[in-house]
Amino acid sequence: MVQSATKYQLKAMKKEIERINVGIKGLRTFFKSNQNQFMVDYVLHSSTIIVDANNVLYKLYDTCSGSNAAFGCDYHLVYSHFVEFCSLFDTCNVKPIMVFDGGLDFDNRKEMTREIRTKKRMATGIYCNPSRQERLNVLPLFGTHIFTAVCKKHNYQVVQCDYEADDEIALLSSILNCPVLSGDSDFFIFGIELILYNPPSVSFSFIKVNGKRAIFCKMFCTDRFLKEYGSLPRSHLPLVGILLGNDYVHLESSQKVWSGKVMSKEEGIMDTHRRIKKVTSRLRGQIIKSALEEILSTVPHNKKEEVRKLIEYSLRRDREIQHGKGVSLVTKILDETEHDTAIYSKNNNPLPQWFSTAYRNCNFPSRILHIICNHKFHHLAQVEKESRPYSLFSAIDIFRAFSAILLSVDYPDISLLGSDSAETVEIELGVRVGRKLEQWTVPFYNNGSQRVPQLRDIPELSFRVRLAFFNDVLKIDETSVGITDLFPDNFKLFICS
Repeated sequence: MVQSATKYQLKAMKKEIERINVGIKGLRTFFKSNQNQFMVDYVLHSSTIIVDANNVLYKLYDTCSGSNAAFGCDYHLVYSHFVEFCSLFDTCNVKPIMVFDGGLDFDNRKEMTREIRTKKRMATGIYCNPSRQERLNVLPLFGTHIFTAVCKKHNYQVVQCDYEADDEIALLSSILNCPVLSGDSDFFIFGIELILYNPPSVSFSFIKVNGKRAIFCKMFCTDRFLKEYGSLPRSHLPLVGILLGNDYVHLESSQKVWSGKVMSKEEGIMDTHRRIKKVTSRLRGQIIKSALEEILSTVPHNKKEEVRKLIEYSLRRDREIQHGKGVSLVTKILDETEHDTAIYSKNNNPLPQWFSTAYRNCNFPSRILHIICNHKFHHLAQVEKESRPYSLFSAIDIFRAFSAILLSVDYPDISLLGSDSAETVEIELGVRVGRKLEQWTVPFYNNGSQRVPQLRDIPELSFRVRLAFFNDVLKIDETSVGITDLFPDNFKLFICS
């Protein structure tokens, strides 16, 4: 248990958390430490801003004093903290568009990153206790739900993408010609107007403009960055990101050739400067085609075609962003014209339109798409004792029930009850065992016996039918149902639990 761990064990845990790094390694720290060189003053008021909602959510929660993360969080404090943040925009007549990441992944490119993040949250959850919770926050289970609820209450436009939102955010910024608010290092190489949000070291202040309040902040200047490194062409920025190391294209062999070595978490700002300088100097003067061929020359033969497609996609998407000419799903969602863009299951069946619309309006957690589309699921790790069972196990019956409903898109006869002759459908579930992440399988049975409700039929099901299924999953007998009937509807879920 963490409470009785030795100093050596605690130090090992801390190293385990710190060694896990995602994004473009070291870039955010580098730019933050060189604000005067690459940042310009910016005044934000009476305008639109696109918010990288997931990134801002985590940073906001990290600055919520007294949230009691070690005890699962005091939600009323977190709610008030989120309201205070939104009030900054309201006071200055700024209209945010909140864009959240989706749960899908192109060809499982970010599977490794997703697993790394899960391990990091698990390690943080184990290491977090009352004496360390101010330094090691763990986003609570309903943190995202509360943030979206606050944003909707302030009448912000709130959108959840199908895939990771970075490209969509950058494209929307180009189409609408407005800045992005984020602290994500990936945005430095998009060449867009980026307002850095990294409290408390980079935060906002208020000033008066024509007698009205405005937000004074710092904006990353792409031109200054390109000029600093020998007037590198704007079109080469995607290659800089790839060669410095990002979440989509893992090219350690190429990074060693182009920048000297793969940087570890512990290496400092000067090393990042050296790596950027070496990468940009080698790219400078080359056309994209020759640079691409040189990069591919360092890739193992059996990976060349896959890596080529990934890099070409990044370059093509960057051109769309630069010219604001790409197809924007976010724009379609905001205009309520996204019905022609379906979400497809693992077996390539379109998900019901009611579900896709509700999902894109942030009415469902992003990670549930992994169940339908990948047959995989990673629970959002919480603060737990290492010696105790994984917290998801306490709700495994509920997890199996809603997973079966989701899987009904591909398997109409899916059931929670097994039989010898039934076709088995499995989900790969990421499970914490001690301090390790293991992959377990959760079985379902496509036998038509006591079928679960079909996902397509959910909107038409009566309240009584839904409640009967809910009671069956929670194993609530008739006596208990009679007790819950004594309470108002908004208390029944709590009483059942």
